[in-house]
Amino acid sequence: MFELINVVNNTEYRAQVKNLYKSAFPANERPPFGMLWRKTLKGKGELYAAVNDDNFAGFAYVVANTKMAYLFFLAVTKDQRGKGIGGKILTEIKQRYGDKSVTLNIEEIDETSKNYNERLRRKAFYEKNGFRIADIKTKECGVKYDMLVYGKNVTYKDYADLMKNFVGKVTYKLLFGQTN
Repeated sequence: MFELINVVNNTEYRAQVKNLYKSAFPANERPPFGMLWRKTLKGKGELYAAVNDDNFAGFAYVVANTKMAYLFFLAVTKDQRGKGIGGKILTEIKQRYGDKSVTLNIEEIDETSKNYNERLRRKAFYEKNGFRIADIKTKECGVKYDMLVYGKNVTYKDYADLMKNFVGKVTYKLLFGQTN
C-alpha cells in the first residue's frame, strides 16, 4: 500500500527524508535541510514521506498559497525507482492541492549540458504525468530552470510572490535571478 505521510505530524521518516534530500540533489540546488524543516514547522511548507508497503520510498516538499502549489523537491530512493512511486507521489500531490495549479521546476533543457539526456527523461516523466511546459524560466542560485504546470497557467509574478513569502524578501533577492 502506498501512502504520502506529512512528516511534521509523523517524524518517524525525518532522518530518511533528510538523507535522501542530501544525496538526490546537488548542494548548489538545495537550501539547508534545517531551513526547510523550520519553514515546515512554521506552516510555510509541507514535507511528505512516501511510503510503499511500509518501506520509505521517497519524499516531496511543497510550498503553497491560495493560487498555486509549488513542488519544490521530489525524490525516490534508488531501490524504489522504476516501480511507479514518482507517479504515485505526483498523483497524491495533484489530489491534495486539486484547487490550485501545481508547478515545479526542472533544469533547463540545454543540449550542451553534461546531463542533457537525464534532463530530457525528467521532462518526459513529468509530461507523462500531466504536466506541461509553462512559458516561464527562472534562475536560482545561478542555475536556470524551466517551469512545468499542471492545471491552470500561472505567471512568473505568481511564482515570485509565493517564493518571497516562503523565503522572505531579503533572502529572495539573494537567491533568485531574473526571468529570461
